[in-house]
Amino acid sequence: YSAVLVGDSHAMAYAGMLNVLFKNAGLKGYIITKSGVPFLLPSASEQHLEHPVQRSDVLENIIRKHHYKYVIVSAFWNYYEDAAGLGHFERVANGLRRSVKFILASGSVPVVMTDFPPLLYLSKYCGYTTLTRARHCYNSQARIRQLQGGARRVIYSLKRQYPQMIVIDPISIICPHGRCLTSIKGTPLYFDGSGVNTHLNYTGSTLIGDLYLKKYTNPFLHH
Repeated sequence: YSAVLVGDSHAMAYAGMLNVLFKNAGLKGYIITKSGVPFLLPSASEQHLEHPVQRSDVLENIIRKHHYKYVIVSAFWNYYEDAAGLGHFERVANGLRRSVKFILASGSVPVVMTDFPPLLYLSKYCGYTTLTRARHCYNSQARIRQLQGGARRVIYSLKRQYPQMIVIDPISIICPHGRCLTSIKGTPLYFDGSGVNTHLNYTGSTLIGDLYLKKYTNPFLHH
């Protein structure tokens, strides 16, 4: 197996998309995810956080042992911002930097995926039922970028610092023409809807992968 996906439930929601990219590149991979537990490596001052540290230790050992070509990291990044809610994203920035450095030191290529847009007030059924209240089945991309801007800046800052790192950002697929859609070509994209914390369904995630390949070069090729 050439790759492993680690992260929380938002990472798991990318399984369909990654399956498309893997098949196209002739790769096979594992998924090791757990809801609410991102792969943000702790600092020495965080060692008292018993369960996250134990999980990080296990994942580090797996990555070292198997020498994957790619280690893919994804998460509901906004959820892990500073406890004070100031949007500085120091925990994400520091933890993800440590994770990227560890992956590189292990001989693997780090792949970081930006988060997908949340549904916010929209229903996952928007446009598919006469009970739909929403006037339009999309959110403004400007609004989504405002919500996710801190995490996105962290990710792209790390990309500048570590050019070997690959960033996969499907927002242009989900948000064509500045509109972040609930469905594409009649296919609903989301599994659930709960404000800022929503998840892609497998069919929608797969469609995003197909459309990504039509628009961009497969990031798992030529590396």
